[in-house]
Formats: sequence, structure tokens, C-alpha cells
Amino acid sequence: MRRIDLAYIAGIIDGEGCIHITRSKRSPIKKVIRYQLELCVVNSNEWLMNWLHFSFGGYLYLRHRIPGRRKLWSWQLRSKQARDLLELLLPYLRIKRFEAEVALQFQDVKTSGKHLTSEQRAVAEAQYLLMRNLKKETNGTAA
Repeated sequence: MRRIDLAYIAGIIDGEGCIHITRSKRSPIKKVIRYQLELCVVNSNEWLMNWLHFSFGGYLYLRHRIPGRRKLWSWQLRSKQARDLLELLLPYLRIKRFEAEVALQFQDVKTSGKHLTSEQRAVAEAQYLLMRNLKKETNGTAA
């Protein structure tokens, strides 16, 4: 991919994108917590969203279809795919650069196996909380 395209995509991520770490329980009985890196863009330009999906894979779906209003598309990358793209975009990101750095560190620590050691789980939880606090600060809701 050309550098100019990477810079363009970084601008889209900075303006329309979201980088986050999700935390969910796999089942209420086992109480196993799962952490996952996600990168998403929501936009009404269908061509742009198809281009991102075609270029990088992931998931593309129609998020909202309200009569009389524009369609809203959502494109998502998860785990290794998100990490690989963020690594390419890092030199070009401005607004979400620190979030991308945390996301890259998170994905590097996370193993491909389903079970995390207690140390890996503690690191994943710390990075999840750091990412959450970064978003509060960015949105102006920090204390």
C-alpha cells in the first residue's frame, strides 16, 4: 500500500475511527473474561467503507437504515488484523496515536491461546482500563 493511502486511512481513523479494547465474559457460569482489540470506522459513504473492507478485510455491515436518512455503515477489524493495520498507520496517526500505541502493546502481550496467565490477565486489564481512561480524557469527561 502506498504511503499516501496509509496517511489517508490514518486521517479517517483519527476523525471517524475508534480504537478500543473490549472486555466480555464468555459465559456467566465459567466467569472467564475475554479481552479483544477492535478498530472500527462508522461512516455514511458506502464507497469508502467498501474500499476499507476490500483493502483490509474485517467485517462490514449496514448499521442503520432509517427511511429518509443516509445509510450508516460500520467496518471493523479485530485482534491481529487490527494490530497489523495500526502498525502500518502509526507513523501517520495524530489524534489517536497514543491509543494505537496502547492497542499495539496490548495485542503483543496477548497470546493466540484462549487462556491467559494471571500475569497476562493483569496486563490486559490494565491496558483495558488505560484505554478506557484515554477515551474519557479525549471526550472531555475526565475529572
